[in-house]
Amino acid sequence: LGNYLVEQQYILTGTTLILYCLQICKALAYLEGLNMVHRDIAVRNVLVASPDCVKLGDFGLSRYVDEQEYYKASVSRLPIKWMAPESINFRRFTTASDVWMFALIHTCLVRSSSRVEILSMAQAVALRPENLQG
Repeated sequence: LGNYLVEQQYILTGTTLILYCLQICKALAYLEGLNMVHRDIAVRNVLVASPDCVKLGDFGLSRYVDEQEYYKASVSRLPIKWMAPESINFRRFTTASDVWMFALIHTCLVRSSSRVEILSMAQAVALRPENLQG
């Protein structure tokens, strides 16, 4: 989706961008119904099937969530720039953290850019508990 946004930035209509958001939301609702968290919702993982259809892909980090309603990640490489604060700080992933990642995609769609510039990498890393002062 990232390259597509850049290539089509002057062609994509607001209606199309809303349609993309709706399709991603439906994918997230489906995952939630299966008690799954995706954990890697990013522009790079949204595939353009046709000009009117996007699909959520790359389920390599997805995990089943049981009754405790969250998945606690062990040490592994995770997409920190796209992660919710609770995921960065406590390595805790929920459907809410997936929604946080979706909000970043939404921001990219609205701006027609594949770059997340809400936080720099340094600012995202600074949110980790061991880096907080006081």
